[in-house]
Amino acid sequence: MQRKGEEKTMIKKAFAIGLALTMSVTSPMPVMADENMETQESVFDDSGDMDSIEEENSSEEQNGVNEFSSGDVNDEFEQDEQTDSEQEWSSGEGEDTFSATSDVSDFDYAIDGVTGTATIKGYNGTDSEVYIPQMVEGYIVTSVGGFEGNSTVTKVIVPDGVTEIQKYCFYNCMNLEEVDLPDSITSLGECCFEECEALSKVNIPHGLREIGRRAFCKTTSLKSALIIPEGVKSIEDSTFFKCGAEEIELPSSITFIGTDSFYCSKLKSIIIPEKVKEVGYDVFRGCENLELVDIRNKMYISVGTFSGCTNLKSLVCRNKDIAFETSLYEKNLPSQTCIYGYSDSNAYKYAKENGNSFMAIDVPTNVKCNKTDATTVKLTWNSISKSAQYKIYRSMSENGQYSVISTTKDTQYVDSGLDKNSKYYYKICATYNTGSTDIDGMESEIVVGNLNGKPDAPKLKEVQTYGNNALKITWKKVPGVTGYRIYRKTSEKGKFTTLDTVKNVSSYTDKKAVGGKTYFYTVRAYTKVGSKIIWGDYDINGLSAKSQRQFSEAYLTSGLHYNSSFDFTGDGINDKFYTTYTMSGKSNILTVYINDKKSGTIKVTDAAGGKFRMELCTLSNNKYVFLSIRYESNDNDAEYMHKLYKCKTGKMSSILDVHKALKIGSMQSSTIEKVYSNGIAFHAGGIMSHGIRSERWTYVMKNGKLTFSKKRKI
Repeated sequence: MQRKGEEKTMIKKAFAIGLALTMSVTSPMPVMADENMETQESVFDDSGDMDSIEEENSSEEQNGVNEFSSGDVNDEFEQDEQTDSEQEWSSGEGEDTFSATSDVSDFDYAIDGVTGTATIKGYNGTDSEVYIPQMVEGYIVTSVGGFEGNSTVTKVIVPDGVTEIQKYCFYNCMNLEEVDLPDSITSLGECCFEECEALSKVNIPHGLREIGRRAFCKTTSLKSALIIPEGVKSIEDSTFFKCGAEEIELPSSITFIGTDSFYCSKLKSIIIPEKVKEVGYDVFRGCENLELVDIRNKMYISVGTFSGCTNLKSLVCRNKDIAFETSLYEKNLPSQTCIYGYSDSNAYKYAKENGNSFMAIDVPTNVKCNKTDATTVKLTWNSISKSAQYKIYRSMSENGQYSVISTTKDTQYVDSGLDKNSKYYYKICATYNTGSTDIDGMESEIVVGNLNGKPDAPKLKEVQTYGNNALKITWKKVPGVTGYRIYRKTSEKGKFTTLDTVKNVSSYTDKKAVGGKTYFYTVRAYTKVGSKIIWGDYDINGLSAKSQRQFSEAYLTSGLHYNSSFDFTGDGINDKFYTTYTMSGKSNILTVYINDKKSGTIKVTDAAGGKFRMELCTLSNNKYVFLSIRYESNDNDAEYMHKLYKCKTGKMSSILDVHKALKIGSMQSSTIEKVYSNGIAFHAGGIMSHGIRSERWTYVMKNGKLTFSKKRKI
C-alpha cells in the first residue's frame, strides 16, 4: 500500500492572551495497543516452584489525552490537530526555536500488513531539519530510505524502532550535516552516506551488526570518532574511503576487512583485531596522516597496503606470522617507520633487511606468583630489554575484567592486603615509549595468587583421535599450577587410574591406546609449594573417545635421496608436504600412498643431475593429488612441473598439466601459494618484453575437475 504526501496547507495561529490565561488546549492522541495489554513473567523461587506474576500496562485515565498549557503570557501557541506521526518541539525562547517535522504528508511510504511494519521510501518536504515519523497509520516504521540527492536537508533524526537504513538512503545529500541514529539500527546499507561531504556528526548505534560497502565513502567532513560495536563482523570494500574521521575503533568480532577500506586521509591510528582472517588490498592506501597501526592478526602486508602513508611512525606486529610481500621496486613501509614485534618474527626480518628500526615487544616470560603470607603474594618475571616499564593487571576471576593495579620498572611486584580466602589472577605486559605515545607489548600468561592453596579443576575441551590408534586430550590451562596428572579408565562405571604426570601443558597424547576401544580421561592440576604438593579438583565424569586407525595421510616413498626412502606425512586434506632431494642422472620412481594404500607411481627423469623440490597436497578427501616439482640443474636453471592426478589404488591418471593449462607464454615459474579443500591458488611469474610480469592464478574443483577460477595481476 503506497501513500503520496500532500502539500501542507495548515499554518500556526495565535490564541489571544486572555484565552491563553483562562483555558488550556487539549488534543486527542490515539494510543495503539494490543487487545490484551497484560504480560506474564515466570519466576522460580528457591524451592523450584513457579509463581506467576501479572503486570498490567496501564495508561492515563484521560485515554491518551495530553494536556498543553501556555504557561506564560509571552507564549502564544495554538495546537492544531495532529496525527500520531506529527511532532513539534519549541525551546520556549522566543524566535530561537527548533522544529523537526514528522508530518506523514511529507513522506512516501509503504505498509506491510503481514509484518505490521512500515517503510519510508521518499521525502517530499522542504524542511532542513527532518524527524522521521515513528509510526504511520498505526504501523511502526522499521526501514528508512529515499533521501538520495536531497540538497535541502541538513539534519535528520531517526526514531527508535527503525532497524535499517537502506542502501543509497542519503547518497549525495550534499548539505546533510548531522544524523541521529537510534540503537535499534542493525544495518547500514551500501553507500547509505556516500558523498555526504558536509556530514560532520553521526553516531554509530550499539545494536549495529552490518555495514554495507562504501557506507561512509567520501564523508570528508566527518569529525566524530567512529566506534564500531561488538557484533559487526566485516568492513566491506571502501567502507571508509576518503572518510574524514581521525579515529575508527574496530571491535574484536571483526573477521574481514575489504580492499581500500581505510583510504582515509585524516585517520591517525587504528588497531586490527586478532580475529581478522582476511584483509583486502591497499587497505590503508593514501592515509597520509596515519601514524600508528597495531596489527594483532596474521596479516599479509603487500607493497600497496601502506602506499602513501608518508607519516607512518609505528607499526606494531603482535603476530609472529605477519608476512611481508617482497618487491625489487617498492618498499612496504616508509623508511622512518619503527616496527614493534617479536625478536624471532617476520617483522624483525623485514626491518633488518629494509633498514627500518625495530623494537622488541616480547611477552614477559617465567612469570611466577608466590604466596609470602596469608594476605600477600609476590610476582616475578624475566626482564625485557628496552622496555620502559611493566604494567600489572589483576582480576578476581580468570576470565573477568582485568584492571591495572600498578606500574613498575622492576621485574617484581608485591601485592598485599588481600583476602586470605580468595584467588587473584594476574598478567604482566611491558610498555614502550615511542616519544609521542606509549605502546603496550603482549600480555603474559595468566598466573594465580591462590591464597587458599587449592588449584581449580581443569576445564576439559575434547578427546580426539590422533594418528594411528592414539587419542589426544586437551584442556584449558589453570593459571599458576605446577603441572597436571592424567587419569584414564576403560568403562564409564570403572575407576580412573593414573596414566601419566606432565608439566604445565594443555594437552596429552595417549599412545598406548588400543584401536577400537573406548577410553575415558580426566585431568587434575597440582601446585608444588616447597616440598609440599597441593592437589586440585577434577572433572569426575571426564571425556571419552574411541581409538581408531587414521586414514587421512598422504605420503611418498622413493630411493632418490642417497638411496634411502623419505615420507611426506600429515593429518588431513589441506596439508602440504615438501622436501628437497638430490638426483644424479637417473630415472626414478615415486610411489604415492594415500590412506595407507598404494595410489600410483610417478616417473621422474634427470639426465644431468641436480636438485628437486617437491610439494604434495591432497584435494577433495584424498580423491586427487596435486604434485609440484621444481627442478634446479647443476647450472642453476630452474624448471617447474605442476600436475593434478586422479587417484585410484595402483593407478594415478594425470587430468591437468597446470603449465599447459595456463597458456601464458613466457611465464617461467610458479609456486603453490594456497591450498584449500577444493582448490589451489598459485603464483606465476616470468620475464616479458616490457619487464617482469607476475600473476596470481586460482583453480577450483568442480564436478571432479580442477577448473580455472580467476587470475589477478600483481
